[in-house]
Amino acid sequence: MKEIRLNIQELITKLEVILRKGFSQDMLAGNYMAVYKGKGLEFVGFREYSPNDDAMMIDWKASLRTHKPMVKVMQEERNLTVFFLMDVSDKMLLSSHEKLKCEFAAELVATLSYAVHGVGDNVGLALFTDKVVTFIPPGIGRNQFFRILKTLKNPAYYGGSFDLGAALSYLFKLNILKPQTVVFIVSDFIGLKPGWEYAMKIAGLKFDLNAVVVRDPIDNHLPEIPGNVLFGDVMSDRKMIANPHEAQQIYEHEAHAQIERLREELNKTRSSMIALETDKPFIHDIFTFFKFRQRYK
Repeated sequence: MKEIRLNIQELITKLEVILRKGFSQDMLAGNYMAVYKGKGLEFVGFREYSPNDDAMMIDWKASLRTHKPMVKVMQEERNLTVFFLMDVSDKMLLSSHEKLKCEFAAELVATLSYAVHGVGDNVGLALFTDKVVTFIPPGIGRNQFFRILKTLKNPAYYGGSFDLGAALSYLFKLNILKPQTVVFIVSDFIGLKPGWEYAMKIAGLKFDLNAVVVRDPIDNHLPEIPGNVLFGDVMSDRKMIANPHEAQQIYEHEAHAQIERLREELNKTRSSMIALETDKPFIHDIFTFFKFRQRYK
């Protein structure tokens, strides 16, 4: 692979356009903050009471000192950590149109990292195949964001076999991520090996787990092609001849069943899932996901 094509500036511009069209928060970071809340509130000072305030908020000791009603000003104490575990295996190099699954996934991770960076939270990244290819420990600041961006754009990290369980086991053994870290697994979740359910369960119990299913349209729907077609498995040397029209119903049923099976396992630990297709912009779906989590999480 020669390069990974990411158009982050265009995505950020689209964010601003969407927000001007009616989203209630001032920026993507606002939606993110509303869902992934900090550990509590910290006292930052006093201000004068206004008619719109709850009278229960009045601090009477401060009011006596100043001879006017005063209320405490509290600020959310965040210090959150968000970590992205992104699949860069061979099957993520597939595309039936202009954007590879891995390019779509990388733009998604970069955009969410921008939101996390924007509110001053910690953000980290690991790219994995059947092992963790590269690992960036969580950190804060502009340099951390650009380090993540540079890593996502490096084609040397892409390609290889796939084993989600091995990648999660690596994170467990490394023991760098604290409990309740917000973890996003970004993958097509195709070709899961036996035992993946147990690894996901442990991850769901330990972390605030979110699965982002990134699929090309051809992963879910066979194209209308007349006659027989030779199909090959990117994860093995297996090949088969099939008629897409005759296999279409079975194929789509299996693709849907895969996603529903993943959803069922995630529900057991109250983890979240969002399913995306690479021929559609993800911005609106991400906002919808944030709003859903804010209501039900």
